[in-house]
Amino acid sequence: MSLIIFIIAFIFVNIKACPDHCEICNEENICTSYKNGYYLINGKCEKCSSNCKRCETTANHCLNCYSGYYLNSNKCEKCPDICQGCMNENKCTSCIDNYYLNNYQCLQCSSTCRTCSQQDLCTECNTNYYRIENAFLNNEQNFNCHKEPEGYYLDNDIYKECY
Repeated sequence: MSLIIFIIAFIFVNIKACPDHCEICNEENICTSYKNGYYLINGKCEKCSSNCKRCETTANHCLNCYSGYYLNSNKCEKCPDICQGCMNENKCTSCIDNYYLNNYQCLQCSSTCRTCSQQDLCTECNTNYYRIENAFLNNEQNFNCHKEPEGYYLDNDIYKECY
């Protein structure tokens, strides 16, 4: 029994963890694969420049970027403020709240919408605005948002018609 404990203790003491920021290392404890935001140089993981998800050779030679940034000549540039994601400074792929995507451009929703699929087609209402029960537009995901419409009462964030 004590021999088994000695062997387990010997193995445990001699197991070496991979260096920081290394995903996989070989039996000599040299890094062969690195985590996002790092690159491999001489078996060590070095940090990429900020917002660079993958880089190679140097910290400033980016291969791809974190969300909210786009790749431009191997550097990560910030997307325009109204874009959540973009392909370049002129082509958004997703928009922040209160904007919708139309031909790679982020256009503003109606002031009653928090999110929308088109300017006046809300998918979620802004603060203090609510949808009318069963008043969907062109499908069951778009609607207009209202603030105290006449002939309706508010019930669980939905306006219902008074009878």
